[in-house]
Amino acid sequence: MRRVQLETRIQGLLDGTLPEDQVDALKSELSVSEEARRLYVQYARLHTALQFRSKEIQSLEKHSAKVTPFKKKLRKAPIRKLVAIAAAIALAGVPAVFLYGPKRPALAVFQTAPGTLYSLTHTSNFRFESDLLLDQGSRLTVTQGSVEIDFTSGVKSVLTAPSTILLKGAAHLYMDEGEAWFKVPEAARGFRVETDEQDIIDLGTVFGVRATAAENETHVIEGVVKVTSRAQSSAQEALSAGEARKTDASGNLVKIPYDPAGFLSALPSEIVRYEGALDVREGTRSLGKGGLSYTISRSVNTEPNVDGYIGELVLNENAEQVIQFSRPVDLYISAPGRDIFTPSNENSPIWNSIDDYGHFTCAAEAEVSLTDPNNEIRLEKLSPGRYRWEFLSENTAENRFASKQKWEIKLGHTDRFSISKGQESQARTALRIGVISPSKGK
Repeated sequence: MRRVQLETRIQGLLDGTLPEDQVDALKSELSVSEEARRLYVQYARLHTALQFRSKEIQSLEKHSAKVTPFKKKLRKAPIRKLVAIAAAIALAGVPAVFLYGPKRPALAVFQTAPGTLYSLTHTSNFRFESDLLLDQGSRLTVTQGSVEIDFTSGVKSVLTAPSTILLKGAAHLYMDEGEAWFKVPEAARGFRVETDEQDIIDLGTVFGVRATAAENETHVIEGVVKVTSRAQSSAQEALSAGEARKTDASGNLVKIPYDPAGFLSALPSEIVRYEGALDVREGTRSLGKGGLSYTISRSVNTEPNVDGYIGELVLNENAEQVIQFSRPVDLYISAPGRDIFTPSNENSPIWNSIDDYGHFTCAAEAEVSLTDPNNEIRLEKLSPGRYRWEFLSENTAENRFASKQKWEIKLGHTDRFSISKGQESQARTALRIGVISPSKGK
């Protein structure tokens, strides 16, 4: 069956217009074609989401004479047709519980930006195991990209990876981590967002929330919100547009620079590109706002983001850092371009000299190249995706200092990178890691 014909019959089944004599043909196609079953699942989920949106519009029609009603209503597919199709899919090993929809209207529906990766779980009393609907108890984790959430109350939110939220009610969510923008209409006044450190109650406004292991922040873009420290209930403020607060280690609300541009207010039309320094702290992060995700799963005997400079990394003896990207990127390894001093002697900068050597790995198919106009570093390929690096400058040479070095290693189109420095190399090494995402190659 051609794709156009298949799509037409699936749509006809879902809106109740598929003739009886075509149901068996569709059922037969679904039982033998995995591609057809995938397409059917996609259309069924979209159909459910559109029904949800239709209920929202019908609700608005009751309260506004300005809304023009639909002239044509979609008919529901006869249940016996759906049962027949469900049986065909079940025999192929594909769950078909989504055909019958939730037992009650969901509290929110969401859509994703291109390239978004997410996971979704529900409590046991919710019929769906995975869909674009959220109900009380739903937990949504976005590991890459961004999602836009529309609540039945009229609240709109844009969530940027890496983020995790738990929906606690129609007007209440808990944010484990992440970054989110909220727009709350007057009718939904009182909408509540909790983080580990803050309790935010909206008073009819637009605001952004940022929750990380290091700090929790609230930025008010329009209107007013009430922010309470969860560690000190007496620490409470009503913030107006242009104000922002974070919670310090003592639980106090502290004034911080207002940053409205730091929050996405709409979904991007494509995966967000990023070019710049790589945050080399251990953990899972996103490249830019809604870009590719990456995880630093191991960082031993390293000093990441030295002196607050993102991307700078000091390797001590027995150091190792392991990075995994969700998709291939282009990496650039170079000297920091400035002197980094040892903690014990502020007048003694780190040398990248003959005492410094180690290994790095990347994807076997990565395109690795070295630019080294001053003969400062040697790169030896040991096997596909595995290299040995060694600095060549003498300990008395002027170009042993990181601020003087001009070398650069490019790793084109790799989804992984690790760098290590053995115990025999006892000196400290200073590097800078930059990234272009997604990769420009291949």
